[in-house]
Amino acid sequence: MRIKQIVITCSDLTGDASYDPPVLEITVDLQFSGMRNQFTFGFAFQDFPTGNTIHSMLGRHYIDLGQVRQWLKRCEPEPQDRCRPGAIDNISNFKVVDVQTNRVVFAPENCTFIALSYVWESAQPFRVKKDDFHSLQCSTRSSYAQLDRQKLPCTIRDAMFIAEAVGERYLWVDSLCILDDDEIEIKEMIHAMDTIYKSASFTIIAASGEDADFGLPGIYPGSRSIQYSTGSIDGVRLVSTEKIMRLDLSPWAKRGWTYQEYQFSTKTLVFIDDRVFLENAGFVFGEANPSRPVLVSGKTRLSDDTSSSSYYSHVQNYTGRDLTYDDDILNAFTAILQDHSVRFGTIFCWGLPLQHFTESLMWTNGHHYDKTSTPLIRRAGSQKARAAFPSWSWAGWKGHVQYDHCDNATSFSRKLISDIIWPWNSDYCASSIPLDVFKTGILAIEVQFGTFCLSHCSYLDSLYCQFDGTVESTAGTQDCFLLARISGEADTWNNECIPRNHILIAVELASNGIYHRSGLFRVQETRWMTAKPERKWILLG
Repeated sequence: MRIKQIVITCSDLTGDASYDPPVLEITVDLQFSGMRNQFTFGFAFQDFPTGNTIHSMLGRHYIDLGQVRQWLKRCEPEPQDRCRPGAIDNISNFKVVDVQTNRVVFAPENCTFIALSYVWESAQPFRVKKDDFHSLQCSTRSSYAQLDRQKLPCTIRDAMFIAEAVGERYLWVDSLCILDDDEIEIKEMIHAMDTIYKSASFTIIAASGEDADFGLPGIYPGSRSIQYSTGSIDGVRLVSTEKIMRLDLSPWAKRGWTYQEYQFSTKTLVFIDDRVFLENAGFVFGEANPSRPVLVSGKTRLSDDTSSSSYYSHVQNYTGRDLTYDDDILNAFTAILQDHSVRFGTIFCWGLPLQHFTESLMWTNGHHYDKTSTPLIRRAGSQKARAAFPSWSWAGWKGHVQYDHCDNATSFSRKLISDIIWPWNSDYCASSIPLDVFKTGILAIEVQFGTFCLSHCSYLDSLYCQFDGTVESTAGTQDCFLLARISGEADTWNNECIPRNHILIAVELASNGIYHRSGLFRVQETRWMTAKPERKWILLG
């Protein structure tokens, strides 16, 4: 490895120069084997003339809550950008924590509140149940559940403290504000997550620890300890500024439920790596330079969605995250699907949009692209689930999935010719077995079915035969059916020529006569003809 160049620049004194010390940014441009990476390190002047040194700006042992209040005030949205204050009034029995009385109460009309996004893990929070409410009656909004703050997990207690410190009375926490023994309410709240997080004044993201007992470092004196890196250039003493906010590396970012919570939060107060940041409208404020926000790029946020192709990006980003209960794979993604449905007018079937159903079946095992990721394994069904998750849906597998056409999905969909008439199409001819795929997860479809000889594939051909599970066969035969063809007008896909313009779904036959997906293949037409395809009806579950 050799350093190609080092660029040293001192940032302009933007923002409140009388408050923030100027920052010296050192950018190192590295080049290795034709690849280029840039790293930027920030240093502040230790002896700034105004007396506002990095030490006074960035408290070593606690955060400046006054500065947090200034951030929040500065980032108040314009009236036209606010979520309608009464939006949560349409949520039946919506509850919040009153931090003044330590009670879970029915939210007052036009209630303003803060939301909390955190990790449960082994620390199971106290769950509010029906019997915890005094004189609980659905029509009596004056009933409440009394909380003992000292018995709550540290993260929830600290979030209540933050609410008080910034002048907010109400806090929404899932474990306290959703009745744990009311299945109807749980279902309603799962379908209201988008409204809840969009309506919150801001969301506290507890990304520092592994569980709900870790707390929010820095809100109390002595609850954090920050170490500075110091140095000097020509006698000018420098001290390192704060780290870049990397939510993607935190335990919080590995959990399934937190994905949609973050997507719908318009403003977030992030606790991570013993620091606190405020993210708003693509900018991040930090403690070392509190009035000089940094632009954050490369993020997938619902507010940036301009086409239906964003669905594929969200699936890629969401799959591979951890869930305590496998049954929640679609529940924890429901708000994303609902938002997409409203924006683009489509219905979803087991997580796949009917509007682009053929394209959405073209997911592949993410392990083929990133060997550090865990290979896909089938998601087990359970007694709670309405039916076993179908193998043709990404929701039926545990692990990260990839869409090859994610970056150009809109143009790609125009080049794809589906070979299958789906049950919801007007020209669908019903099979002899009446099935409701929305309930059973079983597709009754007429397909071109053939037996593909893997041993006749070249090495290059085998690269396009991608199996879903951990076992990949390179010899023998494989049952497949034709999903779609890429039109002759399309001569490139991801900047490569497309001789392999036939998309196949590899399947295995179960003992009950139902086929299950086992892979996605791309082959040449001549190769597919060797499979001697014939039309037949199959059940795909």
